[in-house]
Amino acid sequence: MRSASYLGRGLLPILLLNGPVAVIAQPSTPALTGWIRGLVTDAETGAPIAGAIARLALDGRTAVTDGEGRFLMDHVPSGPQDVTVSVVGYILVKRTTTVSAGAVVELTIPIAQGTGTFRESVTVRGDTFPVREPSVLSQDVLTAGALQNLRGVMLDDPLRAVQALPGVGATDDLHSLFAIRGSDSRRTRVG
Repeated sequence: MRSASYLGRGLLPILLLNGPVAVIAQPSTPALTGWIRGLVTDAETGAPIAGAIARLALDGRTAVTDGEGRFLMDHVPSGPQDVTVSVVGYILVKRTTTVSAGAVVELTIPIAQGTGTFRESVTVRGDTFPVREPSVLSQDVLTAGALQNLRGVMLDDPLRAVQALPGVGATDDLHSLFAIRGSDSRRTRVG
């Protein structure tokens, strides 16, 4: 009767056993991971590349290729995976593959020598309304519209367009040096 009152209150009795205890194994769930086995080669010669680093984008796990250019990643979660391969002197390569549970994905990744493509861009934005310098006695502002009007002046060179403005004189036709109202070209602060 007393044990029933323990159970009624949500308390469980604790049993102390002397001797071996049997552990009942839970049924195992199917593996939700797979393997990625890869071969990294030189794109031009087909030779294997040793020492290349293969990185799994999902968790940052890495594997290094052996002397035959091979690597293996185990316990990779199933689903789409991004693998990047890098080594000094070669372009960084990214491959996307799908890993199935309990399966091995075979990849052959050729990589090209070089440093890869490099893209750089510069964006220049000017003020909508040009600000005039208060300390300057006379000032001309060369806007985008004014540059379009001067188009065709010596191969669309902006400094050649400046030479066409009033009060500006060119010191040499073969260079983009100019003088403003008799000042030396070193004093124009263009550069």
